[in-house]
Amino acid sequence: MFELFLTALLWGFSYGINGMAMEFATATAMSLLFGVIGTFLFAPFAANGSSVGLRGRCMVAGAVQFGIMYYFYQSAFIHLESHQVALLGLVTPIYVGLFADLLGRRNPWQNLFFALGAVSIAAFSFGGTSLGACNFRGAMECQLANGAYALGQVLYARLKQSHPELADRSALFWMYLGSLPPLLVASALIPAVTPAQPFLWQGKQLAILLFLGIFCSGIGNYLWNRGIGRVSAGILLIANNLPILFGVLFGIFLFGESGNGWRQIFGVGGLLSLLWLHSRVRPIADGRK
Repeated sequence: MFELFLTALLWGFSYGINGMAMEFATATAMSLLFGVIGTFLFAPFAANGSSVGLRGRCMVAGAVQFGIMYYFYQSAFIHLESHQVALLGLVTPIYVGLFADLLGRRNPWQNLFFALGAVSIAAFSFGGTSLGACNFRGAMECQLANGAYALGQVLYARLKQSHPELADRSALFWMYLGSLPPLLVASALIPAVTPAQPFLWQGKQLAILLFLGIFCSGIGNYLWNRGIGRVSAGILLIANNLPILFGVLFGIFLFGESGNGWRQIFGVGGLLSLLWLHSRVRPIADGRK
């Protein structure tokens, strides 16, 4: 759980920075850059004695969790503002719970209960914040990104359950390698939207891209996936809304944006309470099976 909490803080800080990057970089370029950085970052850990089949399963999970997700997530920032992308991400826990139950052939009601609780707490935390005139294409891209990331998380969690010997660092290399084919196809076939500003290879622009690519994408996804392998589906689906609430908290208290900070503080506390409740309820439910 510590890895998920730490990554949520990092990703919460990155929301506004990602929006800044989209002012001078295209969605396809950003997505492909993240995939390439991640591949090179974890290349030294590629050899771990895993079978060809296991590596192939990692690549499939990475194609979904990183490849498909990255493109639609970055593209959504072209059509939406950062806070709209955050708000539309509130439903991700529902996707995580439903995919986990669907693939595990389990009754979905317990995970669905905690997913709806996580969404309700997060929605209350945003209070009067409105989606306003939300662009339909951007909203659909957000949901495709949310669904792809949720499915990728569940696929990786199942992979770790069946192969606990799989090292996360090695898995991340094959996952990022698997993300490159869909990102290359997107770069080749989907016309890029011209950014508002040209990319000038300036220090600030490079620093933003490297921070997002190395820390938020590479190290962040490593920590998050490491946490995935150590928690249940219920805790994972609740934790998926922590980055959103942290992002709003940073925006209000660190970057001086407008909003009701006390609502967001309540939201973080509520989600942490829900995590505690799940840790108490799940063992009881498991003991009755």
